[in-house]
Amino acid sequence: MIRSGFDVYLNGNTLAYVRETCARGDTEARFFLHLWPVDGDDLPGNRKRLGFDNLGFSFVWVGAVFDGRCMAKVTLPGYAIARIDTGQYVRAGGDFRRLWEGEIRLGQ
Repeated sequence: MIRSGFDVYLNGNTLAYVRETCARGDTEARFFLHLWPVDGDDLPGNRKRLGFDNLGFSFVWVGAVFDGRCMAKVTLPGYAIARIDTGQYVRAGGDFRRLWEGEIRLGQ
């Protein structure tokens, strides 16, 4: 589990992002979601040279706001994952600035 800008929970092959007190502005920045596989050969062809999969998303694609809370769910691919890096970022000039980030390391 990650406790940061959002709390992030891993349940089977699903990541759930939860923020108990949520305003519209909390969901506007894009989310990055980088998956580092146990076996790099499990990655899609275009991701193998980078060594990780990128499943970044916008909240509106996978999330909902209800009763002042925000929640988003992302289904993970079927391959074994060694590490998950996730958070939110914004563009800052010609670069990117992370608003929050966290990591989940899984047993290998």
